[in-house]
Amino acid sequence: MLFALLLAAVPAFAESVTVHLDLSDSVREAIARGDVKNVLVAIGNRSVKTTATTVVIDNVAPGPTKLRTLLITPAEIYALDPSGTPVDVVPGGELTVPVHALFVTGTIALHGKPLRGQMEVWPSAVSRDAWGIAVPFDEQGRFAFPLPRAGQYDLQVWWNGQDMTAKVPHVDFQTTEAHIDLPEGEIAGRVVDASGKGVAGVHVRATLDAKLPRAIGGIATTDADGGFTVEGLIGGTWKLSAAGQPAEAIVLDNGGRKDGVLLRVGH
Repeated sequence: MLFALLLAAVPAFAESVTVHLDLSDSVREAIARGDVKNVLVAIGNRSVKTTATTVVIDNVAPGPTKLRTLLITPAEIYALDPSGTPVDVVPGGELTVPVHALFVTGTIALHGKPLRGQMEVWPSAVSRDAWGIAVPFDEQGRFAFPLPRAGQYDLQVWWNGQDMTAKVPHVDFQTTEAHIDLPEGEIAGRVVDASGKGVAGVHVRATLDAKLPRAIGGIATTDADGGFTVEGLIGGTWKLSAAGQPAEAIVLDNGGRKDGVLLRVGH
């Protein structure tokens, strides 16, 4: 019975396909130092993991299909092109696929101190084909991930157990090493109810009042006394709100701090 099921899983007239990987220098270096454990090559429903530049994939159904490549790191799996590359599988055929990612390693910090958390990385130039990736960073603030190409990217960063978040526009990734210092602007204050008592566990949202392709802002959660500090903010006019109440406008200089902001919730 098991033998019959295995036969059924193999497409009729299946072929072996030789795939040559045209690796960028930064991907080759990432494989050599262990930042990339494997390259996963998938054609249709067949896939193989490899660190070589040539791999043979067996039992591939002939005809038009999609070829996809993913980079497997110790922390994540990254698709270099989620939509895949159209290919035509022919008997005994060979395919060459470019893996021209810019593999970036580095650290992220706030006020000179490393952060532990996660960030989403999106191309700053918004287009229909733009897509983002999720990147973890450890207690030393270290990260390692591939980008489809060098250029400017917008970051959505979470840290402190997801309680703190900031958005940072136009981070320029041009080389294989990068250090990210989050903006040092801060807005601090309290959230209180109608009686003036601090309210715990409220999300305070800061949104930059500017015409940008993506909303830029940060979030903090109030402590037991209603206190909050929204960090990682660039200079500009910010709209600060809590629990769906009308927003308050706060002007912040680059690297500046605004204290004593009082937000009221409830009636």
